[in-house]
Amino acid sequence: MKQYAYFPGCSLEKLALSYHTSSIESSKTLGVELKELDDWNCCGATTYFHVDQLLANTLVARNLAIAEKSFSLAEKSLEFAHQSVDLAQKQ
Repeated sequence: MKQYAYFPGCSLEKLALSYHTSSIESSKTLGVELKELDDWNCCGATTYFHVDQLLANTLVARNLAIAEKSFSLAEKSLEFAHQSVDLAQKQ
């Protein structure tokens, strides 16, 4: 079974629990195990980007560093995350 780093974020686990649950279950069906990052923090998407861009980017960077340190199999997840950050900065 392939493993990928998984960052659910605070909004997904609280406001959209059904999406979180279906993501986990669908992944299992596809033979993919999503390993939630240990000690992740809020990414700041809902608040910090409107208040303090540097703080928001620092929060995102911390989560990426945790993924890099924790998961040797997380390269695809990190690549996607880096692309997402690049896209968000362009908007």
